Amino acid sequence: MKGKMAKTLKKRIFDVIESPDPEDWKGKCFDEFMIVLIVINVIAVVLETVESLAVAYGTIFQYFEYFSVTVFSIEYALRIWTADENDDQRFHP
Repeated sequence: MKGKMAKTLKKRIFDVIESPDPEDWKGKCFDEFMIVLIVINVIAVVLETVESLAVAYGTIFQYFEYFSVTVFSIEYALRIWTADENDDQRFHP
């Protein structure tokens, strides 16, 4: 039972991350969250090059960077963990 539940969770996480079903609102939310996080990261990197902003908001930029790296690392780890759930025949010889 435990193995089956873990497999179900692993497959569900794969489905959310890869969002193969356009009707899957969780997959859409995940995609939109990641896109927004990437865009905000680009903006933050640009703003951080302005010396006055870097001095005034350096701590905020730093914490945002920690948050972003954590989120991207978790996403990457989940992609590695769930990679064998891909049923696409292109990945199977």
